[in-house]
Amino acid sequence: MRRWVLLAIVALAVVVAASSLFTLNPREQAVVLQFGEPVRAVTSPGPHLRIPFIQKVQLLPKTVLFLNAEPEDAISQDKRTIIADYYVLWRIDNPLEFVRTMGTVTQALIRLDDVVFSSVRQEISRTPFDELIVGRKELTDRIVRDAQPKLQAYGIKLMDVEFVRLELPQANQQAVFDRMRSERDRIAQQERATGNAEATRIRAETDRQVAVMVAEANRQAQEIMGRADAEATRIYAEAYGRDPSFYAFWVRLQTLQQGLKDKTTLVIDRNDPIARTLMGQDTRGR
Repeated sequence: MRRWVLLAIVALAVVVAASSLFTLNPREQAVVLQFGEPVRAVTSPGPHLRIPFIQKVQLLPKTVLFLNAEPEDAISQDKRTIIADYYVLWRIDNPLEFVRTMGTVTQALIRLDDVVFSSVRQEISRTPFDELIVGRKELTDRIVRDAQPKLQAYGIKLMDVEFVRLELPQANQQAVFDRMRSERDRIAQQERATGNAEATRIRAETDRQVAVMVAEANRQAQEIMGRADAEATRIYAEAYGRDPSFYAFWVRLQTLQQGLKDKTTLVIDRNDPIARTLMGQDTRGR
């Protein structure tokens, strides 16, 4: 009889020891429940103890979780209907608060979807459609900043929100893209007109500067030629004063040089000093 009692006690001790021990892997965390109420969070991997029959353990994921939201319609600031298709990255940051407020991951997904979509719809309503297309990163940053404080009370950490699609309904896309193309064409034409006006101004200014430079160069050239003519006249006068007959002869030679062009026929008296010179006769003996 004693033997059976001893075996029963040993078996009960084994059961109690097994019931009081639980183990977590690195991808898990847990909340210990006492009479259904969360009393303690356990986040480190390895073996842990609990009070058997009184406390239970609720396991929770420790990794980053994924929510693929259903595409929803939202209205942009310029009254465009937008299809918002996005997904959410999140994790359980405070397991004790998470179990107290959400209970399970399934319930948390429902609440997470509501809060994030509310922020998505709010931020889209504050942004024109054109900026939604080119500024998605800024949009998602604003959504995370708006939604995170609302989720913190549930022990949830919002990691990121990324858009798979952010576009107009198919029926409206072509009309909006045509309007955007027309607006870009108008801006391009305005920029070209501004550039052409600036080019015309630069060319006019350049032409004016060239005209001023040419006029100044012509003035300087006229001054130089005037001084040269005056100097030549002075030299001619000085030469005439020294030897009038030679000067007269030199003038006639210059006249002959300028006249004998384009096969010109010149008729002069044989006794003219120029004719005598051309015939090799000495003009000094005259």
